[in-house]
Amino acid sequence: MLTIKEMDANTPFFSQLSQTATPVTLVFQFNVPAAFEQQFLAAWKNHGLCMKQFTGYLGEQLHKGLGGSDVYINYSTWESVALFTAAFGTAQSQACLAAYPDEAVFTGQLLTKVAVEGVCEGQ
Repeated sequence: MLTIKEMDANTPFFSQLSQTATPVTLVFQFNVPAAFEQQFLAAWKNHGLCMKQFTGYLGEQLHKGLGGSDVYINYSTWESVALFTAAFGTAQSQACLAAYPDEAVFTGQLLTKVAVEGVCEGQ
């Protein structure tokens, strides 16, 4: 199972699950030693296929750092925190989490769009 570290010590990931934002984007960073990359990718794929079946899932994308980096960034979008939380809490999702290599380190946050005039739109 993944080792979990907080991205923001002031706002732990699990404390965000009680929020009411809609829609919500999850940003996850995984640090995966090269020797465990294939196990990680297989687990990520299986978990993605699992989450895809739940109501509220809008899509996701995985990225990998360049130049030998062990960093993967995943973002997924859900209709709401509540729908993500319901899916994440299922026995099926938790079983998928158990397949990630123990050596992988996870950090994550739930985010909403921010409007910056002339650059990007918010909610």
